[in-house]
Amino acid sequence: MKLILIQIFLFVVSVFGDEDCKTPLELKLKEEYCWTEEVEVVDRIVQRSKNVLNFAKKKLGIIIEEENSNQKCEYYVCILRQLNLLNANDYPAFENIKEWIKKYVIYFQAIGLMEQLDKCNEALTNSTMQEKNFYADLVDNHNSNGTDKYEIREQTTCEIAAQFIDCLSRQKQCPVFHYP
Repeated sequence: MKLILIQIFLFVVSVFGDEDCKTPLELKLKEEYCWTEEVEVVDRIVQRSKNVLNFAKKKLGIIIEEENSNQKCEYYVCILRQLNLLNANDYPAFENIKEWIKKYVIYFQAIGLMEQLDKCNEALTNSTMQEKNFYADLVDNHNSNGTDKYEIREQTTCEIAAQFIDCLSRQKQCPVFHYP
């Protein structure tokens, strides 16, 4: 009986209790690994300095112009590869990502991330079938009038992975992935 009550309590707490948006530990560990492996030392120093400066500005009530800058696409590929979320061709693997979400993301975040994953995957599939570049900016824009501002050239799998992470980071509430 005690075991059942504990399980019910844990379920309620996991679903309703903690409203903070938490990044899964598995993702944090892989991000840290990729940060040290793929980002140049100078870039890491600059980014950490910006973070300290922005923290101080926030405390003083000063407006922050740019919170983070984009990392090289290799950083995002590294994260997806470390999480085993890429297929043999280095494209985001929809089924692997779904399984990862089910395993590592808490319930209320998982629902939103699954919805965003469906949008991102559909947009990536459509762009691939139409032989167009995939951009996260175009996923929620249902018209194609804004596509003129994007360069028309062959997109590398590295760039696609970065755009896919960007797309996933646009989850409405409590995003799991963050870009930049």
